Amino acid sequence: MIIKTPDIYVSEPEVIKIAGDYISKYTKTPLIVGGKKAVDTVWEDLKESLNKNGIDTSNLEVFEGYPSESKIQKYKDQAK
Repeated sequence: MIIKTPDIYVSEPEVIKIAGDYISKYTKTPLIVGGKKAVDTVWEDLKESLNKNGIDTSNLEVFEGYPSESKIQKYKDQAK
């Protein structure tokens, strides 16, 4: 199985608030996957950043349970 990873990794304070600037270079319709705690923590700031950049925020998946190849395949299929 091959999974494409980002060409760059951005790590800086408050980066979630400018994430849309980076994401908009690649897509306007991302598949957003995160655990419940992560989504609960960052969603409002992330959503605002995405909206500012004209990025669709409707494709949000809250990941639950144990990671498996079948779950990875599900997300791969959704991302196509």
